[in-house]
Formats: sequence, structure tokens, C-alpha cells
Amino acid sequence: MSVMFLKVRASCEASGQPLTSRTRIVYARRLRFDVGMSPRSIPPKLYKYRRFDVFCLRLLTQAEVSYSDPRTFKDQAKNEINNYRYLSTEYGDFRTEPDVEGYLKRMVADRIKAELAQELGSRGVLSLSECWDSVLMWSHYADNHRGICIEFDTTELPHPNLKAVDYRAPRRVRASDLFEWKLRHSVDAERRVRDTYFFAKAGPWRYEREWREVEEKSGIREAGFRVTGIHFGLQCDAAVIQSVVKLLADDSDVALYSIYPLDDSFRIKRRPVDRDEIGSYGLRAPATIEFKDVFVDDDIVSPNEAAGPSR
Repeated sequence: MSVMFLKVRASCEASGQPLTSRTRIVYARRLRFDVGMSPRSIPPKLYKYRRFDVFCLRLLTQAEVSYSDPRTFKDQAKNEINNYRYLSTEYGDFRTEPDVEGYLKRMVADRIKAELAQELGSRGVLSLSECWDSVLMWSHYADNHRGICIEFDTTELPHPNLKAVDYRAPRRVRASDLFEWKLRHSVDAERRVRDTYFFAKAGPWRYEREWREVEEKSGIREAGFRVTGIHFGLQCDAAVIQSVVKLLADDSDVALYSIYPLDDSFRIKRRPVDRDEIGSYGLRAPATIEFKDVFVDDDIVSPNEAAGPSR
């Protein structure tokens, strides 16, 4: 028998739960999470999918990024209190009055939620991805393929608060960990609470291959990464591409790519943008003005004439 299996069996026996396939999986994940996983090496490149707007322009021109409020995340971790019993003489005995147990669970859950929001909710989180070629992420985060995907270099500065999201970790903050952290000042318990709150995410989100950097405050701040590449989405407007190419005319070290689909699958690929061709485009004048001396006056139809007589 493996050491992990023996630990899982001991955990089940201690909690009074049968050793089923389900409990084996749950306790194996928890034990793996409790001892801490070896941190993954940060990839040299990480990516940010974005719609093209003024905040995107400020990222490119002012090196500004937005750290989000974690309380707004849809995948925020939940509180685990079901394995703990409480006794309140004021409201009755939970062992004989079922309504009392439900009330106490709600009360404790609300208190844990408030404590987490006060302690961790004001932090800021920057979400990045390991990949630039996720069709789903282009749809969800880059304005349905009309936006861009920015490539960041992670090697120039240390990033101690940048970690990979764990899609297998427990997603519930345990009341016992919160107790050990706040009252007994346990460093391990604090790590587990923080990792669950910021870096645990449900398995169906695995395709995002997400990395998160956590800072003390949410909001706009200077990026700790250099932009080394920009990918233009399948539906990205030509005017956006032209504007960015001209903006980066003197930054040849920033790679520019256009995304294109493969004919025989749902995958996408990238190819370099022709900077010289796009850079040669200037301010376009209306054709009727640009070629007004070419056409005979009678051939030029005004907008009012084209609309026909009014009724």
C-alpha cells in the first residue's frame, strides 16, 4: 500500500466516513493540498486576452495593467463548515433541534465570509494564461475574436506572488484553517487559506491554464512585465491592426501576429504581420474627394439624389 493510501484511510477512519472511491479522491486531494505542492516554474511567456479599448491602449502605451477585486470572481472559493459542530445554549441544542444546526451553520458561514472579505478581499489579482491559442478564451475575453492577445515576458523581474491556478485543489476554505491562522498564527494554515481563496479553481476551467499574480491592492498599477508580442484576433478590425502597427513602428522587438484558422480543425495558428505593408498605409481620404477630378460632374451623384425624391 502507498503512503498516500494509508493516510487517506486514516483520515476516513478519523472522520467516521466509509472508504469509498469518492472519499478516497476527496481526502487525497486534501492531503496533497495540506502538505503543499511543489511550485511550478513560471513560463517565460504569459498572455493576456483583451478587448481593444482605452484600457488596452493604456496597457500598450503606459504599461498599465488592472488588478481585479477577487470578490467579483465567479469562481470564488466557498466556506467549508459542514464538518464542524456548534452548541448554542441561547438558541437550543443542535443535537435535538435541526433548525438550530441550520441557523448556526449560516451564522458561522456569514462570519467566515466577512472575515475573508476583510482580510483578503481588498487584494488585487492579475489573471494571465499560458496559451495564446485558446479559441474559447478568444471568445470569452477578447471580444469574440475582435480583440487582441498580449504576450508578456516574465523573466526580467522576480514575481514572488505569481502562481499557477490549481484546478484539483479543494475549493472550500476550512473553518479549522481560518481558526489556526487567526488565533494560533499558523503559517501553514494561512498558506492554505490564501491558496484556496486566490489560486483554487474548478476543473472545468482547466482549459484557461491560468496564472494569477496577487498584490496588496486592486486597481490600476504599473505592469511588472515587458510586452514582447501582440496577436490580432480572427475578427480584429483592420483599423485596429493598422493603428497598433503604426504605434509600434519603432518597436521592432515587439512581435506582431495575425491569427488564422486551420481548415481541417477548430484550432488556430499565427503568422507574422507584414509591418511594412500596413505601415505604408496613411490617412485615407474619401474616394469622391480623392478622385473628384477624374469623374465628370454628371457622373457624381450626391447623397440626396441617390435617396430619390421625398414624399
